[in-house]
Amino acid sequence: MGLFNKSSKEKDSSELKDIFSIPYDYSGYDLVFEEGTTDPGVYAEINALVTNGGLDISEVDGYEDLSEDSSEDEFWEFYDNWIDSLVENGYVTELTMADDIGAFAEEINRILGNIGASELLNTEAAVSAFRAEVVKYSFQGKPVDENFKYDILEANIVCAELRKIGYELIAFFNGADNNLKAVIPVDRIAAMEELESRIK
Repeated sequence: MGLFNKSSKEKDSSELKDIFSIPYDYSGYDLVFEEGTTDPGVYAEINALVTNGGLDISEVDGYEDLSEDSSEDEFWEFYDNWIDSLVENGYVTELTMADDIGAFAEEINRILGNIGASELLNTEAAVSAFRAEVVKYSFQGKPVDENFKYDILEANIVCAELRKIGYELIAFFNGADNNLKAVIPVDRIAAMEELESRIK
């Protein structure tokens, strides 16, 4: 089901919500290797899914040396190289609380183009929806600071827009955060969940 399940309950716009407790509306996947358990081949399958076959994982430093008995240090060396390659080649992007909704939407369109999507995200609709959604939240007298979960709100908006064109926003969880985002077809969600289940 993913690390955190999608929460698509209808929001009551008549009642302001706490901006500090925005629920996730997309799924995250725990990709952390477990020594003695995880078959490294699962990462090749995940890589093929999120890149639509566009990136050869065998060319990523550390992958060919990875085995079920590899240490965590060996895994993290591979993982960092893999993520760098995914980001550099435009298959994964990082979203933080400091990022702008418009820039994030453009990054998602870059990913869509790279995976061969026939349709792109409507960035103007995403920006407009984000602004409209913000007014539904109450700051409850708290100062505007880095604790505002604008990144989750931005991701939720982009996720909703992606579903209109048959795609799903997903997050990679590395044991510490879930800032890394990728895009897969909606009909490949079950396959992604099955792959995650094989890691542990």
